[in-house]
Amino acid sequence: DLIQGASIFLPVAGLGVSLLVFLIGVLLLSKFRLKKYKDARKYEVLVLGLSAITVAVVLALFVYGGGFAHLSDWTPPVFAAAAQVATFLLKVFLMCFFFIWIRWTLPRFRYDQLMSFGWKGMLPLALANILITGVFLLIFPA
Repeated sequence: DLIQGASIFLPVAGLGVSLLVFLIGVLLLSKFRLKKYKDARKYEVLVLGLSAITVAVVLALFVYGGGFAHLSDWTPPVFAAAAQVATFLLKVFLMCFFFIWIRWTLPRFRYDQLMSFGWKGMLPLALANILITGVFLLIFPA
């Protein structure tokens, strides 16, 4: 039953997220060092770390107190929608991370280098892909 599966999964996922957020808060607090100079930026990790630990403790108390125990008929669709939104946001985050990572890692190419790479490297690969796919579909029709 979907409600029974959700009633088992939600507390475990809630405690897992709570533990992860708590560990992130502890990591941020370990980075806090008081410096001699006066700068408000030194308190960023302190504020973020304390906020993360507070959120983790509140979430753990919510889960431990039976916050997910009273599942109703609307919970499975809401849970499914939340899972779909979370999956979408994770994909968006990973794509943005990948683009930023590549952009910051690789050197900048000149326009003529990109054109040469496109015509001499990518176009033959694309044509080979089309040819191999066509041969595969001829041998193994769908």
